[in-house]
Amino acid sequence: MQLQDVVWESLREPGFEHLVLKKSGENIFADSLLVYPDSSGKLQRIKYSITMDDSYSVQNYHVHSLTDPAKKLGTSDLIESLFVDIYPSPFTNTLPIQWMRSQFLQVYEMEVTWVDALQFKTKTATQRYTELKVGTEQSIYRFESIDGKTKEVHFSADLTVDKDCLVLEYPGYFRRRT
Repeated sequence: MQLQDVVWESLREPGFEHLVLKKSGENIFADSLLVYPDSSGKLQRIKYSITMDDSYSVQNYHVHSLTDPAKKLGTSDLIESLFVDIYPSPFTNTLPIQWMRSQFLQVYEMEVTWVDALQFKTKTATQRYTELKVGTEQSIYRFESIDGKTKEVHFSADLTVDKDCLVLEYPGYFRRRT
């Protein structure tokens, strides 16, 4: 993997994410800036970084507000899971999809640490990814947020990703700009 420099725009509200992704040795590093309004409508600037191994399992992560420096979350908040799903980031969908590919799986259900970067809260969430279509330049994966006990689907979206599993289109929510 070479250095990736990616921007996503929000399709629901004013907002964007700018991500720089690079590999060094056995690790992959994501460094990102989110600019989104909080619940009161005030724009927030939030920076996050994730260090992953070469299968995209999270080694550590840090989320902090540039608007309110007292707001921080990090690896100590990782709730016994391989992955972190940072809202409102389309990038963190890449982690389980890349891991699935490395394990040759077509369906994978997992517990993740879900981070609300606008409210600075974490919780455990159950998610399922299903490979729908694999191509050389683009693939489609179904993302589902599910109830861990009843297996009821609360949310579903078919994500179009590029050859590096970076989201190109998250219907109704995000679109990649570069």
